[in-house]
Amino acid sequence: MPITVESMAEDTATITIYNKNNSAIIEYSPALVTEDVFMKLLNFYSLQAVVEQSTNDSELVKKFAKVFTDLNETISYLVKSWEVYLTRKDEQEGNPASLEADKLVRVPLKIRMAVIRGIIADIRPESLAPQEELTQK
Repeated sequence: MPITVESMAEDTATITIYNKNNSAIIEYSPALVTEDVFMKLLNFYSLQAVVEQSTNDSELVKKFAKVFTDLNETISYLVKSWEVYLTRKDEQEGNPASLEADKLVRVPLKIRMAVIRGIIADIRPESLAPQEELTQK
Protein backbone atom coordinates (compact mmCIF):
# COMPACT_ATOMS: atom_id res chain seq x y z
CA MET A 1 0.00 0.00 0.00
CA PRO A 2 1.44 3.45 -0.87
CA ILE A 3 2.38 6.03 1.71
CA THR A 4 0.63 9.38 1.76
CA VAL A 5 1.71 12.39 3.77
CA GLU A 6 -1.93 12.86 4.70
CA SER A 7 -2.08 9.44 6.36
CA MET A 8 1.32 9.96 8.01
CA ALA A 9 0.10 13.27 9.45
CA GLU A 10 -2.46 11.30 11.46
CA ASP A 11 0.39 9.72 13.43
CA THR A 12 1.37 11.69 16.47
CA ALA A 13 4.22 11.82 18.93
CA THR A 14 4.40 13.39 22.35
CA ILE A 15 6.92 15.49 24.16
CA THR A 16 6.79 16.76 27.71
CA ILE A 17 7.76 20.27 28.73
CA TYR A 18 8.57 21.24 32.30
CA ASN A 19 8.31 24.34 34.44
CA LYS A 20 9.41 23.98 38.05
CA ASN A 21 7.28 21.15 39.51
CA ASN A 22 4.75 21.18 36.66
CA SER A 23 4.74 19.47 33.30
CA ALA A 24 2.60 19.43 30.19
CA ILE A 25 2.25 16.82 27.48
CA ILE A 26 2.33 18.16 23.94
CA GLU A 27 0.99 15.99 21.12
CA TYR A 28 2.22 16.87 17.65
CA SER A 29 2.52 15.42 14.17
CA PRO A 30 6.16 14.62 13.32
CA ALA A 31 5.29 13.88 9.68
CA LEU A 32 4.41 17.54 9.19
CA VAL A 33 7.97 18.63 10.00
CA THR A 34 9.33 19.37 6.55
CA GLU A 35 12.50 21.24 5.63
CA ASP A 36 10.49 24.46 5.39
CA VAL A 37 8.94 23.96 8.83
CA PHE A 38 12.28 22.97 10.34
CA MET A 39 13.95 26.10 8.93
CA LYS A 40 11.20 28.29 10.40
CA LEU A 41 11.80 26.68 13.78
CA LEU A 42 15.54 27.25 13.51
CA ASN A 43 15.02 30.86 12.39
CA PHE A 44 13.53 31.56 15.77
CA TYR A 45 16.91 30.77 17.30
CA SER A 46 18.68 33.25 15.01
CA LEU A 47 17.04 36.37 16.47
CA GLN A 48 20.46 37.73 17.42
CA ALA A 49 21.42 37.75 13.73
CA VAL A 50 18.16 39.58 12.95
CA VAL A 51 19.13 42.29 15.43
CA GLU A 52 22.66 42.58 14.06
CA GLN A 53 21.53 42.74 10.41
CA SER A 54 18.84 45.35 10.90
CA THR A 55 19.66 48.87 9.86
CA ASN A 56 16.77 50.66 11.55
CA ASP A 57 14.10 50.15 14.19
CA SER A 58 11.15 49.79 11.81
CA GLU A 59 13.00 47.11 9.83
CA LEU A 60 13.82 45.33 13.09
CA VAL A 61 10.19 45.40 14.22
CA LYS A 62 9.05 43.94 10.87
CA LYS A 63 11.64 41.15 11.08
CA PHE A 64 10.68 40.29 14.65
CA ALA A 65 6.99 40.29 13.70
CA LYS A 66 7.73 37.86 10.85
CA VAL A 67 9.73 35.53 13.10
CA PHE A 68 6.98 35.48 15.76
CA THR A 69 4.25 35.02 13.15
CA ASP A 70 6.17 32.07 11.70
CA LEU A 71 6.68 30.65 15.20
CA ASN A 72 2.98 30.82 16.07
CA GLU A 73 1.86 29.47 12.69
CA THR A 74 4.30 26.59 12.99
CA ILE A 75 3.16 25.65 16.50
CA SER A 76 -0.45 25.88 15.36
CA TYR A 77 0.33 23.65 12.35
CA LEU A 78 2.30 20.97 14.22
CA VAL A 79 0.65 20.70 17.63
CA LYS A 80 -2.53 18.66 17.81
CA SER A 81 -3.20 19.03 21.53
CA TRP A 82 -1.50 20.22 24.67
CA GLU A 83 -1.90 20.53 28.41
CA VAL A 84 -1.30 24.27 28.53
CA TYR A 85 -3.89 26.44 30.25
CA LEU A 86 -4.02 30.20 30.64
CA THR A 87 -5.75 30.10 34.04
CA ARG A 88 -6.50 27.61 36.81
CA LYS A 89 -10.18 27.96 35.93
CA ASP A 90 -9.40 26.92 32.34
CA GLU A 91 -7.53 23.90 33.69
CA GLN A 92 -10.42 22.92 36.00
CA GLU A 93 -12.85 23.23 33.09
CA GLY A 94 -10.55 21.32 30.73
CA ASN A 95 -10.12 24.25 28.32
CA PRO A 96 -6.52 24.34 27.10
CA ALA A 97 -5.08 27.48 25.55
CA SER A 98 -6.09 27.89 21.93
CA LEU A 99 -3.72 26.56 19.29
CA GLU A 100 -4.90 29.11 16.73
CA ALA A 101 -1.84 31.04 15.54
CA ASP A 102 -3.32 34.48 16.23
CA LYS A 103 -4.26 33.47 19.79
CA LEU A 104 -0.89 31.95 20.70
CA VAL A 105 0.36 35.44 21.54
CA ARG A 106 -1.41 34.98 24.89
CA VAL A 107 0.80 31.97 25.72
CA PRO A 108 4.08 32.98 27.36
CA LEU A 109 7.06 32.89 25.04
CA LYS A 110 8.85 30.60 27.49
CA ILE A 111 6.22 27.91 26.90
CA ARG A 112 6.23 28.32 23.12
CA MET A 113 10.02 28.12 23.08
CA ALA A 114 9.93 24.95 25.20
CA VAL A 115 7.52 23.38 22.71
CA ILE A 116 9.78 24.27 19.78
CA ARG A 117 12.91 23.03 21.58
CA GLY A 118 11.15 19.77 22.41
CA ILE A 119 10.01 19.19 18.84
CA ILE A 120 13.44 20.02 17.42
CA ALA A 121 15.10 17.66 19.90
CA ASP A 122 12.57 14.94 19.07
CA ILE A 123 12.93 15.32 15.31
CA ARG A 124 16.47 16.52 14.79
CA PRO A 125 17.68 15.43 11.34
CA GLU A 126 20.76 13.63 12.65
CA SER A 127 18.49 11.29 14.58
CA LEU A 128 16.87 10.27 11.29
CA ALA A 129 20.19 9.26 9.70
CA PRO A 130 21.10 5.56 9.71
CA GLN A 131 22.99 4.73 12.86
CA GLU A 132 25.93 2.47 12.19
CA GLU A 133 28.26 1.19 14.78
CA LEU A 134 31.84 1.95 13.87
CA THR A 135 34.33 -0.79 14.49
CA GLN A 136 38.02 -0.95 13.82
CA LYS A 137 39.66 -4.02 12.44
